[in-house]
Amino acid sequence: MNTPNLLQRMGNAIVRFVNRLATPSPHLSDPEDRLRARTLAFTSIGTLVVIILPAILRVTLWNTPQPIRWYVYFTTLAVLAAYSLSRTRRYRWGLYLTVLTYSLGSVVISLSTPDLSESTYVLTAAWNLGAIIIAGLLLSRRQFLRVIAVNVFLLSIPSLAGRAPWGWYGDMTLVFLAEAALLFGIAGASQRHAHEMAKSEQRFRELLNSTLEALVIHDGVHILAVNPAFERMFRCPEEQAVGRVPMEFVAPEARDAAWEAFLKNFDKPNAIIRSTALRCDGTRFEAEASLGMVTYERQSVLALSVRDVSRRVAAEAELRKLSRALEQSAHGVVITNPQGVIEYVNPAFTQMTGYTAKEAIGQTPRILKSGKHPTEFYAELWETIRSGETWQGEVVNRRKDGTLYWESQTITPVFNEDGKITHYVAIKQDITKRKENEEKIRKLQRAIEQSAHSVVITDRTGTIEYVNPAFTQVTGYTAEEAIGQNPRILKSGKHPRTFYQHLWNTIQRGEIWHGEFINRRKDGSLYWERASISPVKDDDGHITHFVAVKEDITQQKELEAELQRARDEALEANRLKTQLLGNVSHDMRTPLGGILGYSEMLLEGALGELSSEQRKAILHILQSTQQLIDFTNDLLNQAELESGRLRLHITKFPPHELLKTISATQSIAEAKGVHVHIETDPNLPETIYGDPYWLRQILANLLGNAVKFTEEGHIWVRLLGLEDEHWAIQVEDTGVGIPLEAQKHIFEPFRQVDGSPTRRYKGSGLGLSIVKQLVDLMHGEIRLESEPGKGSKFTVILPCQSTLTEEQAP
Repeated sequence: MNTPNLLQRMGNAIVRFVNRLATPSPHLSDPEDRLRARTLAFTSIGTLVVIILPAILRVTLWNTPQPIRWYVYFTTLAVLAAYSLSRTRRYRWGLYLTVLTYSLGSVVISLSTPDLSESTYVLTAAWNLGAIIIAGLLLSRRQFLRVIAVNVFLLSIPSLAGRAPWGWYGDMTLVFLAEAALLFGIAGASQRHAHEMAKSEQRFRELLNSTLEALVIHDGVHILAVNPAFERMFRCPEEQAVGRVPMEFVAPEARDAAWEAFLKNFDKPNAIIRSTALRCDGTRFEAEASLGMVTYERQSVLALSVRDVSRRVAAEAELRKLSRALEQSAHGVVITNPQGVIEYVNPAFTQMTGYTAKEAIGQTPRILKSGKHPTEFYAELWETIRSGETWQGEVVNRRKDGTLYWESQTITPVFNEDGKITHYVAIKQDITKRKENEEKIRKLQRAIEQSAHSVVITDRTGTIEYVNPAFTQVTGYTAEEAIGQNPRILKSGKHPRTFYQHLWNTIQRGEIWHGEFINRRKDGSLYWERASISPVKDDDGHITHFVAVKEDITQQKELEAELQRARDEALEANRLKTQLLGNVSHDMRTPLGGILGYSEMLLEGALGELSSEQRKAILHILQSTQQLIDFTNDLLNQAELESGRLRLHITKFPPHELLKTISATQSIAEAKGVHVHIETDPNLPETIYGDPYWLRQILANLLGNAVKFTEEGHIWVRLLGLEDEHWAIQVEDTGVGIPLEAQKHIFEPFRQVDGSPTRRYKGSGLGLSIVKQLVDLMHGEIRLESEPGKGSKFTVILPCQSTLTEEQAP
């Protein structure tokens, strides 16, 4: 800690304490009266310490005559009373009491001392001298002369009473008068100085009272004086303020900070302290106080100049709030001068346009010009704002990166006190997304208006709020007739009440209802509708509306009815066809079997040797008969498949047994000069599950096709073992092959590569169709690889463990 500063503060504290002891009454407004009261207080304190206390000790400890002792005690009380009166508006009473008490001292002491000596007589005159000194300092000259005359008389009383020689009196009178003359001159100068001081203090008080700022004079502890501005500002009369601690006029929550600021700035000239002030009525306001040292009533005291800055603080707070609002606003803000030069942009402008504040300030808004508006557009804008009016509109502008965007603008002129425009403020909002949404809404609206389907929008109670033109076209009700009604106006009475209850319950749960119903038009005619009714929910998930999209399906229903009738007729015709094919095929199999049997007997020479010509004829009979048998079998199989009566009989059997039934077909192939190769894969399971009869039919159909379409070359019949518990029948030939375009429908019934009556290769066109249907029944797969002129390869892939049992088979 700095020791000189500490000593200085301690000295100032002592001075303030002493000054506080001598502070006159605030009710004394005259500066001379206040000066006299303060001087009386100082004199009383000094006399009490220097003269009275030693005198009390002397008369108490020594053997002192009783009158002298009572005089000392009386004088002590008189001095105390004078000091007390110096702090009131009746300080003069204390002054007169002091002068009177001191003047009587010589008389009392001289008359009470048994053996009065010259030295004692001289000492008693000191009391009179005190009276003259006080009178010279505090009374007027006329009063001072009266006091001198009284005291000269009082000095003569001991001589008149025979207690002292007149020579003592003469000597003392001369000394007394010389001292009185000296004091008279000093008193005159002192009074002139006091008068000047009083005038100075009067000027100070006038200044104190006339200033508009609240002034507080205090000694560092208590308030000594306040001016009228303080009384008005703090709503507190001076008599209530004087004597109080200044901190009492600071809001409690701000006192610690204010006291800390006071201590910190105590020695700093022109220091300013800001705090929350507290009025006498309990209200608060923001205040600033300036500290300073002044001389008040001959002492150095502190002066606080207090200003009510509530409006300024509120304005600063409002300014900060507006500044934060501008900086944090989601809308772009641009401030220009009257010529349009940008002086301020907020961060939202930068985010919107890409131009930083540094890049924008000093430019004009033309940096955003897109070229999408005519010159007249901007001319009308400038004409509006220059006339002092606000312009509002939407503008297409260009960002720094060259992209276009839509913004909504409000440009307002700012006027000064003289009504002249000083600035323009533009509030800008990026509405690009809104424009895009509006365009989407317009597209949606046009789509709904131009939709061929009826669109109906109702509120959550079912009251119609919108219908599109298609609704009017379908129902006959105009929008004006439908809006405000309920969809029940279309009710036909063809559906039970539960039908509509289910519909309503579904959409009330927030689900979409799909269905068809019969409605009644305005003209009473009935029509079919297919409708989808969807709930519309708000952001909180609450249903607000229902939207129904409806399609008039009356013609479709009529067409479906016709198709159903045609289908029924076709099914009946197909049933009759299948029955006829079955009957015809069954009746043909017996004679064909006989022809085939006898032809084979003749060919084998059972009825005698045949010539080459006969053998050749028998071979033709055999081939033709086999073709008829194959054709008949295909018809029977197709009929059985179409009728749905075919049943698979699943058994366990060795797959190589399927090869035993192909000898006849193999013989035909060999007779044509086509060699048939039989290959069995070593990985083929020894036993499999399946229907041996129909598997032989599959193999026979595939091999028969290969023989039919192969004039020369080879045919391979393979039984293959595959992975994943599957096996395969594969028939490959070097025949004519199948074109790619024919492969798409080769497995359809009655379809052939060449379907003309004059085709070279005869057949029913059912063989591959039967194979495909049988493979599908067995949960298998058939694959075809073919190239015209090189041959074909058919692969049938089947599971080793059939997934069908006899009971499960269709």
